[in-house]
Amino acid sequence: MEKTAELASEWCNANKGWQPIFDIGNGADHLYVQWEELSAKERRKWGNNGFRSAAKECWEEFGAKKCKVPYGFIASDGNFYTMQEFVGLSLNGVMVFKTTV
Repeated sequence: MEKTAELASEWCNANKGWQPIFDIGNGADHLYVQWEELSAKERRKWGNNGFRSAAKECWEEFGAKKCKVPYGFIASDGNFYTMQEFVGLSLNGVMVFKTTV
């Protein structure tokens, strides 16, 4: 996995604005939609399960959190793959995010 991390760092250095997940301070949570960013309608959907007071917790546990920035994986072969391409490959990978333009 160490070699894959090196490949990811090299790829990000060659592709402006991209960062490997291990170089993003305080984790990558801020790159995903947060509860407070959901529309009132979407938040109400999570509260209509009879547990209105636990709507946020339900969403945190079971909701699909969309990434707000482009992302993918640098695989152990040194290539970039989208999530759809990477799933099913028998390769190690490091997640990378486009954090600046």
